[in-house]
Amino acid sequence: MPKTPLPSLAWEELAPRGVHSIYDPFMGTGNSLYAFKRYGVKVIGSDLLESTWCSARALNENNTVRLSDEAIASFGAAEVPNLSTFTRFASWVERGFFTESQAAWLGYWRERFEALEGYSRGLAVVAMGWMIDNWLKPLEQPGATCAGPTALTLFLKRANQWVWDNGQVNEMLRGNPVDLAESVQADACYLYLEPPMVSVDLRTWLTEAWVQGRPEADLADFYQDNPFFAPLEDYRVRVTNLFERLEHIRVWAIQYRTEELDLLWGDHPSWLSGRDLVAQQHLGMGPDASGEMLCVALRP
Repeated sequence: MPKTPLPSLAWEELAPRGVHSIYDPFMGTGNSLYAFKRYGVKVIGSDLLESTWCSARALNENNTVRLSDEAIASFGAAEVPNLSTFTRFASWVERGFFTESQAAWLGYWRERFEALEGYSRGLAVVAMGWMIDNWLKPLEQPGATCAGPTALTLFLKRANQWVWDNGQVNEMLRGNPVDLAESVQADACYLYLEPPMVSVDLRTWLTEAWVQGRPEADLADFYQDNPFFAPLEDYRVRVTNLFERLEHIRVWAIQYRTEELDLLWGDHPSWLSGRDLVAQQHLGMGPDASGEMLCVALRP
């Protein structure tokens, strides 16, 4: 399941409790934080991958910088790129991810990407993530049509439209979120609690590889430092350790899927001990609804 932030539901509990800053330790591309940004609070996030950190910085930390017309135009080409010239991602054709034409364009765009810096670089990653997602559709839906390469220009312009100033100095941190958690000062923590996982999704893997500029993404540090990608017993210990590092943050808003985690953690998870559970709400009908759960817990 993708992250499905519940900012309005969470905000009903967070706003009355004097929350002016929110931290998401495993922010991914920062979609949850971006949803909270509109409430005018300071948003802080951290992540391990370069691609997700770049994207989150461009949309959350960045309040004013947009891709210039010249930068957007640089991703166009006078002649259609050829795979024999732009060979960087040729192996993705052999693995069935993309056509030869698509792989050539991805290589061409990666060379244009080198000229960008700072938030502009991140906005290009946002657009490239959308492009890769569109081109992967036939793998999930045989017969689905893909956008042509000119769609990247539209995606780049759309990424620009997402930039706006919420009047805060927002911070996106890159590094091990478990290690960073203790040093982050925020009124509330918002976390999508994942179940134990084996590998990242293909879209994330390909986008990270594209940003790294290589056909095989180097994810060694990511898997080593991410508690959600660990054997079950290690997962329990490492997730509990994460919450211990977050203990200084007085309000926790935790989202998860009940069918994935209820059996794993029980009715009252160990990481909630010492906290007052002030809200627990399903996104569904009735007291026995399953699916997305949001719980809000306070430090006494």
